[in-house]
Amino acid sequence: MPEHRRWVLLANWFDPSNLRSELGFFLGRQTRLAYTPRTAFVELVVNGEFQGVYQLAEQIKIDPNRLDIPEESYLLETDQRASAAAGDVFFSVGHMTWPVVVKSPDTAVGEPEYEHIVSYMDGVDRALFGPDFCDAARGYAAWLDVDSFVEWYLVNEITKNNDAIFFASCFMHLAPGGKLTMGPLWDFDLAFGNTLSNGNDVPEGFWIKRATPWFARLFEDPAFVARVKQRYAEIYAGRSQLFHELDRLAASLSPAVPGNNSVWNFYDGGADATRVLYAYDADVERLRDWLEIRFEWLRTEFGKM
Repeated sequence: MPEHRRWVLLANWFDPSNLRSELGFFLGRQTRLAYTPRTAFVELVVNGEFQGVYQLAEQIKIDPNRLDIPEESYLLETDQRASAAAGDVFFSVGHMTWPVVVKSPDTAVGEPEYEHIVSYMDGVDRALFGPDFCDAARGYAAWLDVDSFVEWYLVNEITKNNDAIFFASCFMHLAPGGKLTMGPLWDFDLAFGNTLSNGNDVPEGFWIKRATPWFARLFEDPAFVARVKQRYAEIYAGRSQLFHELDRLAASLSPAVPGNNSVWNFYDGGADATRVLYAYDADVERLRDWLEIRFEWLRTEFGKM
């Protein structure tokens, strides 16, 4: 990975398999999104004490070795946890349920940079929900990098990412003279069926399309639907790569699973490594089954549009 000062250790606390975030990132790397964080699994030892398995990941930053866009660009994150008490600089947008946090540049409410991005996001929202929203010159296409919205949507819909309804960890960026662009991707521990919330444990059913007003509106444009269908067909045709990656990751992580379980007690089995690995393998198989059904369900439903 390119050198940098900023790194993150992801605990993947809600995902005992440790696979989901990396599978989401892997899928993102197969798309046309400009940048997806690079990662590596590590066994963490602090002052001689084993802490279990973590995912070492590049922190999302505007930087030549990360998200390589001009320094004066905006990096935004939708986050329901936004708080002025925590020092967040954020604002609301008409058809977004949760706040938008300005991650970069450093600014404050009332400063020119802040006012500019608030104005731009309001313009996006008005164009998207205006009467001419399908018009290439007056509608959303004049404001959005549509390809990035298609790619980001498909990754999060395929994985049925619970948080990706602009609830949390949804990043977007805006370069000078450019259009609002989705990405980078982040946080898939509550994806791939790994939550009972909102019915997202089952592989059937739309989630991002149904529960995110911006994407629900985009699906009212036949041109957007056509682009989604075309790209999904391409991803579907190459889906074996994702399943191969699932198998590879599971095999590489298996030797570390009993030790990780001794720290965090994800699986029944205690110190019995055989029982723990049996439970882990069953978890991996459930993930594989879920993903196979998900791909086929989406293929059928997109085919009806």
